Amino acid sequence: MRQIVWRLATVFSRSLTGVYPGPAPMRSISGASTGLSAPAGIYVDTVNNEIGVADNWSAAIRVYGRSWNGTYSGAPLRTISGGSTGLVSPMGLYVDTINDEIGVANSGNASITVYGRSWTGAFFFGRRCEPFQGT
Repeated sequence: MRQIVWRLATVFSRSLTGVYPGPAPMRSISGASTGLSAPAGIYVDTVNNEIGVADNWSAAIRVYGRSWNGTYSGAPLRTISGGSTGLVSPMGLYVDTINDEIGVANSGNASITVYGRSWTGAFFFGRRCEPFQGT
């Protein structure tokens, strides 16, 4: 049995029209160094010029710069992951640039978690990351 691992996030022009295989993407994030295993959600932060990706299989949020052209294959600028984050199969993302937060929809435990936009690293044993408890 062969396992297929998708390690790719692609950006197309918002005015793109046509059918597959249409125009090439404007930018893509791919390769082992990116840390992506199964990208499932994305946000674009135009204020801080970043792209955030919900990485479903690795239960992580990875943040990349959005100013390159072509294929980016380096490491993310920041990663949020670890045991106390509450990240379980993250699927959806939003960025709140006013309050400097990232919100995540987790399909694996039916929850919403919120983190500081500039947080980075692995979080374990209740340090620094707390699931959103708002109403």
